[in-house]
Amino acid sequence: MTDFLRIGMRVEQVPVFLSESVTGFKASVEYQELREYERENPGVICSAFAKYLCRIAQEQFAEGTDTPSISSAHAAMDAMAASPSTAVQSLLTDEVFENLDCDIAVVESIRRNLKPNAAELYTHWIARML
Repeated sequence: MTDFLRIGMRVEQVPVFLSESVTGFKASVEYQELREYERENPGVICSAFAKYLCRIAQEQFAEGTDTPSISSAHAAMDAMAASPSTAVQSLLTDEVFENLDCDIAVVESIRRNLKPNAAELYTHWIARML
């Protein structure tokens, strides 16, 4: 993940970045449901990631424990938010934040646990939505 931050993540790197840096995502049902060509599409991967994030956050919320999967998901979102590429940031807001389709309490839990860069981007995104 450090390499992406050092050189600046590009949109076309997002699918590999998420599949390699988010614990359990590549083996998840959300990822496995995708066709091979869909796994190369940044928007499709981010949408699948949003579904994965909702599912694992729901599990964490129900159990009250932190898992490596949720921690790595939050780290990945923070790295995407820190990218100098507005296209990468837009993927995060438009394909991940916008697609968090889970209970309000779970979305709130995800929001509360966002790391600084992702939290700031989320706040700006919500303000634009209102």
